[in-house]
Amino acid sequence: MSDAAEIILAVGFAVALVIVGLTVADHINRAQTVELYTPYYAVRSNQYPLIES
Repeated sequence: MSDAAEIILAVGFAVALVIVGLTVADHINRAQTVELYTPYYAVRSNQYPLIES
């Protein structure tokens, strides 16, 4: 295999790894955000039951 083909493969593989890494990080960030904010909203909604009703 020529040097150019190896470079293209290496760059493509690196780009694929970056995309997968960003996707996983985005998923983890969203999951953590939901876990952090859900109890907060639950507490907020429980504090004011009379106002909401």
